[in-house]
Amino acid sequence: MDLSEDSENAQEIKKLREEAEALKKIRESMGTKEFPRLLFEKVFMQDIERLRGMEDMWKGRRPPEPLNFSKLAAAVDSSKDVHVAAKWQDLWAPHDSFAVFVNSLERLSKRVLEIKASSSNSADHALSFDKDDEDTLDFVAAAANLRSIIFGIPVQTKFEIKRMAGNIIPAIATTNAIFAGLAVLEAFKILRGDMKELQRAVPVFSVVSTERRISAETSLFPPNPDCPVCGAAWSKVTINPERSTLGHLVEKLKEDMGYTEEFNVTTGDARIVYDPDLEDNLGKKFNELGIVAGSFITVTDDRDEEPRADLVLAVVEESDIEDVLLLDKIKIPVKKVKVEHPVTADVNGVPTSSKAKRKADEAGLEDENRHKIGKTKEAAVDDGDVVMLTHPNEGAILID
Repeated sequence: MDLSEDSENAQEIKKLREEAEALKKIRESMGTKEFPRLLFEKVFMQDIERLRGMEDMWKGRRPPEPLNFSKLAAAVDSSKDVHVAAKWQDLWAPHDSFAVFVNSLERLSKRVLEIKASSSNSADHALSFDKDDEDTLDFVAAAANLRSIIFGIPVQTKFEIKRMAGNIIPAIATTNAIFAGLAVLEAFKILRGDMKELQRAVPVFSVVSTERRISAETSLFPPNPDCPVCGAAWSKVTINPERSTLGHLVEKLKEDMGYTEEFNVTTGDARIVYDPDLEDNLGKKFNELGIVAGSFITVTDDRDEEPRADLVLAVVEESDIEDVLLLDKIKIPVKKVKVEHPVTADVNGVPTSSKAKRKADEAGLEDENRHKIGKTKEAAVDDGDVVMLTHPNEGAILID
């Protein structure tokens, strides 16, 4: 009977038990003077010696060198090494990293014991790494450098370790700083009331491959009337909650803002409260329609020719205004009208678009004239930017 497998399992279980006992002993020593030494010897000496015992791993590379707690402790000058952690840009010597390691362990163990004393929940006793937490950052920086010394890896500064461990991308931080400064400069223009200079944008370009920094200035593009965000015009309407009605606003829009009958008014939740076919709400007060101070209403121009951009009105309530309703006048940009279906005609002047055909039918054209639509040899109509040619065999050809 082969008991070799059972023997190997027994040895593995024995090692696991010894490991658990060692970790338990370290945890129980937290807060004592022995705690840094026990943890150091476990991680940087005993575990490394066990790793060196796997000789096959180190045939082609340098084996790790365990560290000695006593030798490093003897090299520490407590009067000088107490401020080592503040040297962010310096490369620490081995005894410097050792001093920071021991000091940070004392600080962290003190915090854990205070948490244990104030909370009975064991889940709250653990500390997590935070790049902005000085205690945990010192521990990570010191432990990383000590382990780098063991494996022959170049040590790093505390600043560089914070960048790597905290996953900090310098480009984002730099870009944010640049544009935050530019935003402050623009804010100064607002405080000075220099609104004309505010229209200028100052993008900054830097070339990494050279020592020069190139900056250039350009002007902002004017708002696009067709854009639903920047194309909208903004103004304010002041209402008396006891007297003002929707009808008063409609009258003001027509008298003061030059709106015709073809427009509609919608609330912030996209409810249409007025259009030429919906006049039931004209006599209602704003609060009856759910329009109160701080809300917004949108006026949309529905004209086919030269419609203006949407007008967004901020609602303000004042009970002592003289007029029944006050509307701040502004200049509203005109939207660009896009021709979706260019009008075409044959050589006899008969329109070929579906809309024009209906108008031709209403005008009472003869059937034989309408049969000529689309059957001529060639026709060309200039519609500004678009020219359409019709041919009996080749169909329609658009020339932009």
